[in-house]
Amino acid sequence: MATPLAVSEGKTIGNVYTFDDLTEIRRLERDLRIQDRLAAVGRLAAAIAHEIRNPLTSIAGSVSMLSGIADLRDEQRQLLQIVTRESERLNGIITDFLAYSRGKQYRFASVDLLPLLEDTLTLLEHRLVAQNTGIRVERRYNFPQAFTLADGDKIKQVFWNFCENAVRAMRTGGVLTVSLEQTGDDWQINFADTGPGMSRQLVEKIFEPFQSQFEGGTGLGLAIVYQIVQAHEGKVWARSRLGEGSVFVLRLRQLATADAIPANLPASKSQVLPKTAEGMTMAAEIGGRAHG
Repeated sequence: MATPLAVSEGKTIGNVYTFDDLTEIRRLERDLRIQDRLAAVGRLAAAIAHEIRNPLTSIAGSVSMLSGIADLRDEQRQLLQIVTRESERLNGIITDFLAYSRGKQYRFASVDLLPLLEDTLTLLEHRLVAQNTGIRVERRYNFPQAFTLADGDKIKQVFWNFCENAVRAMRTGGVLTVSLEQTGDDWQINFADTGPGMSRQLVEKIFEPFQSQFEGGTGLGLAIVYQIVQAHEGKVWARSRLGEGSVFVLRLRQLATADAIPANLPASKSQVLPKTAEGMTMAAEIGGRAHG
């Protein structure tokens, strides 16, 4: 907005410009849009997942029996293998649907993020070596400990999803750099790959359902990550440019020691909390902002 700047004689000598920073408003609008889509997909998944899985199980069982016939021709056996493979892929999609829509329970406790990271990265490195992917993992930890209030198993799921996306992006090899740093009162964990990067449009929608950029992906992995981070009242976002790799960033509240529990933490946080796509706490909706 511009306002004329006048002196005492009534002469205008310039303009005063007022700028409003709408960054936070745009982020909140995007979060609300993501929440609406997450809730809609959750309802859809719960309604159809079981109905699809029942006939799928019958198909897979029948194909397995047919595969045992001794005098099948090669082309017939190949067709049965295709049916089996596609049935397994559909079953994987349904499993993700159910994981996404089902009410989740969280067991919050004071946990050190570094052992969780190390467990995930050690498993990943063994797989990368066995598959000869040409991908190297680098660690950059600036602290010997990083305590936060979290469900350790769920946070491992977040770490694993980030690692899986990085590995898929680096099809011809590369480097996955995992760093831990302190930002204000938060721990920030970065997963940076040297893959081809993503367009700005994809980055904006990466945590929405069905936005997978990988062949055969369900597009629900990062949507589930978003749910988990929201339940922890954390923040998650991605940074990327085409040709420059991608970085997935996770922020969680810091605890000073293993036994320190924030005084302003709701009492229910120390219990097992059910979370669903439709029943997020208001604190999670506000605190779990995704940044771009």
